[in-house]
Amino acid sequence: MKKMFLVFVLIVLNSLFAQAKSGIDLELGAGVWMPTISGHIQYDQDKNTKGDKIKFDEMEFDKDAGSYIYVDFNHFVPILPNLRLERTNYKIVGNNKNFNVDFGGVTFAGELDMTIDMTQTDIITYWSVPFVSTATAGILDINFGLDAKKYDGSISLEEKTTKTLEKATIDETLPLVYLNFIIDIPFAPIKFDLTTKFVSYKDAKISDNSFKLIYKMPFSNAVVDVNLDVGYRVQNITIPDSLVDNLDLNMDTKGAFYGVSVKF
Repeated sequence: MKKMFLVFVLIVLNSLFAQAKSGIDLELGAGVWMPTISGHIQYDQDKNTKGDKIKFDEMEFDKDAGSYIYVDFNHFVPILPNLRLERTNYKIVGNNKNFNVDFGGVTFAGELDMTIDMTQTDIITYWSVPFVSTATAGILDINFGLDAKKYDGSISLEEKTTKTLEKATIDETLPLVYLNFIIDIPFAPIKFDLTTKFVSYKDAKISDNSFKLIYKMPFSNAVVDVNLDVGYRVQNITIPDSLVDNLDLNMDTKGAFYGVSVKF
């Protein structure tokens, strides 16, 4: 009797382990993003000494590429949130041959370089909307959650002749709403991924939207999916001087991206 009970316990535990294993996904991805910049920045010396508003399209920016990497851990426990970590980096240098402007209390004249150096870190906790995948036979997944997005970067001006340099630093962490929709095309190695992150508070607005086509490579197997990712990403950062002292920033960053991902 004890042997039969032990066998029964082992069978149950093995079944639970199999379900848990099949309900846990780990996804890793990395790629290249090729953003363009538009909008404006105004960097004041203080509340009484205003700087000039500089439009980004007054600079001729290089076609430099940024990079991204992410880790996504998805499990089968319905109450506990899933976890996704993202890191995006880009550094873009622009030039104007003849420009006169006040930036941060410093007067620049002549040929100027503008450098936008930005790192974004996203810590996302999210849940799947219950029964959507089951009701759509696995075609549609909807995820929702919260994103803690940290901006760590700077926008600087340098005068080429005198090497005069002034830098506006951006170091902010903001909470964003996270929504994600995944459409799995039946009988085809293709998925569509639409993600939006956003927040709006008084005059401050942050949005980060992306559309991605995921192509499952033919050599994928039962253990690992290897995917080719191609998409387009659009961001907006609107930071008034009421949020960050002496800085008024409205920056649109958008462009195509491509990369690879693996899912276990």
